Amino acid sequence: MKLPAGTYYYKISVNGSWAENYGLGGNFDGANVQLTLPKAQEVTFYYNDKSHHIADSTSYTFRADSELPVLSGSFGAVADLLMRDQMLDNLFQKTVPLKKGDYTVTVTMPGADALTQTVNVAKDGDVTFYYDSKARHLIADDGRIREDKVYHDSWSTNYRVPFEAVKEGTPVKLSLATGKGDVTSAKLVVYKAKITANGGDEYNPDYTAGTVTSYPMTKVSTSGDQDIWTASFTPQTYGLYGYKFVLNDTKEYGDDAKPGSTGELKLRGVKPYQLTVYSKDYKTPDWAKDAVCYQIFPDRFFNGDKSNDNARANARGFQPVQHRKWSALPANHSKTPAADGDNWECNDFFGGDLAGITKKLDYLKGLGVTAIYVNPIYNACSNHRYDAVDYGTIDPFLGTFKDLETMKAEMQKRGMHLIMDGVYNHVGDDSIYFDRYGKYKTVGAYEYWSRIYDLMNDKHMTEEAAKAEAKKELEAEGQVFSPWHWENWFEIKNEKTQDMMGKKYAYHDWQGYDSLVPFKDADYPGSEQGTVKSDLGDYLLYGNGKDKGVIMKWFDEGLDGWRLDVAKEVPPGFWADVRKEVKSIKTKDGSEPLLLGEIWQDGSQFFTGDAFDSVMNYKLSFALGDLFLNKGDAKAADYELTVLRQNYPKEAFYDLMNIVDSHDTVRAIYKFGGGSDSVAQPTKKDFDYDLGKARLKLAATFLMGYPGMPTIYYGDEAGQYGSSDPDCRRTYPWGKEDKDLIAYYKKVIGVRNAHKDIFARGDVNTLKAEGDIYAFSRKADSGKMGIVALNRGKAQQVTLPVSAADGTVFTDELTGTKATVSGGQLTLALGENQGMMLVQD
Repeated sequence: MKLPAGTYYYKISVNGSWAENYGLGGNFDGANVQLTLPKAQEVTFYYNDKSHHIADSTSYTFRADSELPVLSGSFGAVADLLMRDQMLDNLFQKTVPLKKGDYTVTVTMPGADALTQTVNVAKDGDVTFYYDSKARHLIADDGRIREDKVYHDSWSTNYRVPFEAVKEGTPVKLSLATGKGDVTSAKLVVYKAKITANGGDEYNPDYTAGTVTSYPMTKVSTSGDQDIWTASFTPQTYGLYGYKFVLNDTKEYGDDAKPGSTGELKLRGVKPYQLTVYSKDYKTPDWAKDAVCYQIFPDRFFNGDKSNDNARANARGFQPVQHRKWSALPANHSKTPAADGDNWECNDFFGGDLAGITKKLDYLKGLGVTAIYVNPIYNACSNHRYDAVDYGTIDPFLGTFKDLETMKAEMQKRGMHLIMDGVYNHVGDDSIYFDRYGKYKTVGAYEYWSRIYDLMNDKHMTEEAAKAEAKKELEAEGQVFSPWHWENWFEIKNEKTQDMMGKKYAYHDWQGYDSLVPFKDADYPGSEQGTVKSDLGDYLLYGNGKDKGVIMKWFDEGLDGWRLDVAKEVPPGFWADVRKEVKSIKTKDGSEPLLLGEIWQDGSQFFTGDAFDSVMNYKLSFALGDLFLNKGDAKAADYELTVLRQNYPKEAFYDLMNIVDSHDTVRAIYKFGGGSDSVAQPTKKDFDYDLGKARLKLAATFLMGYPGMPTIYYGDEAGQYGSSDPDCRRTYPWGKEDKDLIAYYKKVIGVRNAHKDIFARGDVNTLKAEGDIYAFSRKADSGKMGIVALNRGKAQQVTLPVSAADGTVFTDELTGTKATVSGGQLTLALGENQGMMLVQD
């Protein structure tokens, strides 16, 4: 396809659904692959459905049949001797059936000398030949290492001890089974990943860029027709580790496309099994483990002060503000042009504000909420406010610092904590820092560099001369320069281009959104470039002795924690600095502050002790919502959650922000009712509301019974539905709530809050995960047990194995139904789409 210049992110989805997708390194549900094009060009994408590896034509050359290596030899004629590149990394392979013996084999490749060597085949059968075109090396795999006999299961303590993430300095024992007599030498290869962007925007673990250590394995026993090999090592420093096994210096056994549990044997390119090692002093806030959180998109929750409804006239640049009635629907011109009132995006406002949240605190308290997460409240241009204008002020549409003080004081009276959205990767192009539209007195980066480039292009000045002249002109116009040197924080090029706002000089934007401008990575303290101190770092974090950094001074306004936007795109070294500073203080009510990242994939890289306490648990949302409630595949859902239980330290796992939807996804009730995100503004005719509601109740039951901080997206409990952004940001339906649904939420939240020792803090164990049935137990330190049992299908009787004495009685706190343990089992009659939260009497 023909793509314009810019930065893109891609991965592969299978069968038109994200339920099965592959990203960086061919990993299941892996990170996006970044593609940066300096100019417009044709790009071809490649995917191999066996290896799941993906590539594109900017970094990989796909060879036509006439350019492929050809295999020949003394084994005689074979129908098709072309060797093909299944890994998309220039390792070509071909499988040929051969008899035991010695063969002369030749590989011929256009443009290279022929390679000939003698190969010994140990037994009759298929032999796979691999040709590394870069190293000019041929390997023959004759199956002497029997693939079906090689085995490691990272979830079994027979093969890995401990099962879970480990504290630095903890010995780890790893074992591997191989066919009896097949392997003469085995070694354990351990990687410590480097978290790097590799020149792109997103920071991910890269095992090849880190350190690698090998440990010899010892054959400790033979069981039946398998030899057992074992090695131990002790990671001395925290970080993200990986391991694989190398057999006879030829083949590797490691993780397969789905992380965790069993793996696969390959010639090369296996994925390392993950091992998370965290620092000895890693501790997360206990209040978050006990909390029930409520997410509020402030413009859409409640209008508590109509006097600020017209507090500003413009959105981005000189775009007008579009005021909408509370009963109207959100609209973007790009998705619903007929329903939008103009040609602009995200400039429709409904009047929700901080005073509105304050006025509804009693409602939230009655629901059982103990923490509130608000999307950004900074002064910003758009209704979502991820395009900050000024980090130091509150959007006048939302109110004032006095309103925030009142809201926080009333929250504190009700025992509630406040989590705010922090966006420290980018700001708006209409911000005081960038000032593309020349609206502010302090010189912004675009204002400065566009003047420089104009002087260079029009008057043919050198850059240095143009800088001096631009400064002189701007100051003569009454402009002032920031002592923080905002003009140096962004990447702006002397290249003219155009977007929806008009002609401009090209600048680095966030994922193609020209309204959002990222800071230069090199300006962050802790960056890969080795930055220790910078104006950006001082402004955001450290301050200047007189003024605190932005991140720290908001704690003076009553903040209890940050939810940090697009956390993977900020240098990890900066997050380490943030943690040190934030964890050095207590909040105004004496609590430990919370650091929580927006992460859509596995968040292990943030849980080694030098970054976050928690992440938004989109992985749980996928497992619970897509795999279990939508597809009826409890086993697949439990698999995903077991991966998290192994990869995340318990301190992090119990602090996770557990969600089923958010401001960035379709509403859960709409998805569970079969709604399609291809419908921009659905009505109840576009999905099955009753089915969606029934399964939303199951989701709520699961969240209230599972470890982590259950989080309700505003209005879900009232039956609000919606398609993808911006439709998922509809207003709360005051006066039109689904009372039955609200009552159910109150009940399940009440059960959790009444039994925090079990459902917030207790150990978790899966009891049954088959088809429509998902059940797990929770066990408090006292030994008292709870059980959550869900049936998303037709009514059926379910028998669960429980580790409780016969005669133990459990009571469902939702219905009052009692069940008694008999023969180590508990039998429950679960109705259609019914959930239970049972507590031991």
